[in-house]
Amino acid sequence: AEGSGISFSNTFLFRHRFEKRGRTISAAVRTSIDNTDRLSDLDAYSLYDGNQYDTTNQRTVTDIDKETWNASIRFTEGIGNIGMLQLGYSSGITNNESQRRTKLLDDEVYYTVLDTSLSNVYKTKYLTNDLNLGFMVRKEALRARVGVAYEWAQLDGTNEFPYEGEISRQFQNVLPTVMADYRFSRDKELLSTTS
Repeated sequence: AEGSGISFSNTFLFRHRFEKRGRTISAAVRTSIDNTDRLSDLDAYSLYDGNQYDTTNQRTVTDIDKETWNASIRFTEGIGNIGMLQLGYSSGITNNESQRRTKLLDDEVYYTVLDTSLSNVYKTKYLTNDLNLGFMVRKEALRARVGVAYEWAQLDGTNEFPYEGEISRQFQNVLPTVMADYRFSRDKELLSTTS
């Protein structure tokens, strides 16, 4: 077996702090590109029922391309001396294309016979949106945060081989979170998280 892969990712971040304590705004754009190519051969000789045998000679070529784009914006506002309100939104899309082709030996010389039971070609697009709201309190050694997030996602897929078909699904979630952190000393800390 042999394979190769290329992976690239980057993040652009902008953040501004206002004069008022705790008031900030930040925006980020993240991208990633992944490509994987793999070639593997299987040569097997099977003996069963004492005198029955079978041989398997196949070559599988896999190619996976994936692109992810994500943008987010976040706003914080100080409340009193120890509180902070946080509001954020993010949206992302992931495109994925996968090809797997398995071929068998023809006349024990060339891999030309396509095995459709072990081959497939499909594409997917996954769109996500996330809106979250939280309130954080920090006082001396104690930090606590409560929040809620609403997530909506859309999955669209197309199967091109060995049969044609389409899939479309929507997902929605409401996710509450509670976090508390208490630092007893520089090297002792208690953390509790519920979501």
